[in-house]
Amino acid sequence: MEPVVERPRSQARPFPFPSDFIPSFDDGKFSQTWSVGWGYRYLAYTTRVVKEVQALDFDSLIDIGCGEGRLLHELSGLFPDKRLVGIDMNERAIRFGRAFVPGAEFICGDIETGDLPAVEQFDAATLIEVLEHIPPEQCAALITGISRCLRPHGSLVVTVPTTKTRHVNPRHYRHFDRATLSALLDEAFEVRHVHFLNRVSFFDRLIGMLLQNQLFILNEGRLATALYSYYVEHLLETDEASAGRLLAVFVKRQVL
Repeated sequence: MEPVVERPRSQARPFPFPSDFIPSFDDGKFSQTWSVGWGYRYLAYTTRVVKEVQALDFDSLIDIGCGEGRLLHELSGLFPDKRLVGIDMNERAIRFGRAFVPGAEFICGDIETGDLPAVEQFDAATLIEVLEHIPPEQCAALITGISRCLRPHGSLVVTVPTTKTRHVNPRHYRHFDRATLSALLDEAFEVRHVHFLNRVSFFDRLIGMLLQNQLFILNEGRLATALYSYYVEHLLETDEASAGRLLAVFVKRQVL
């Protein structure tokens, strides 16, 4: 008789992403990696947003334009007892969010047109890399919708690319500086503080090239970690003149 091998109770693999879909052979080209060249910048400023949210006093938060829910994923690990909601018009992104972030709620809808219940209000909201995707003539309606879903004195955390960004994504309508961002939100929100992030510099481009280029993707863990750590320590926080991104915290104005 063959010995009985004790099996683990669960066969679920602890992967945050469906890794079986990564290896591919498309159009005659083999790949076993997926990679984004801007990933180190994205992770660095997302971590900075999380730090800003941690400083807020809130029990409920809505992430507007949440996409696949990466920010909510980070927040759900830190705030398991708080209500976290994401809203996005992209149904596919919402399906990913529901699969990847079970600790948050997701709504497929448009905050401008009131897809949230009229009585639904939150203590805080995040608007991360969204405003640049909105046609300028629609921004006022978006800001009104955000204000409507926040409680009195609710906080709003915003990030946008700045006019210093070297390459403007063709999907963006415009980029911002401190004055234009503040003016856009001024009627409904008062600026609390502004941070300048993602220094545009030779060293930023060098780190990007070392992490990924046409010949290789850097997979040596210690070196990749060292490059990312250098970026966070020396290039994430910067001044207005060299910032590729703005992070601003606003508070909802009191209606008299």
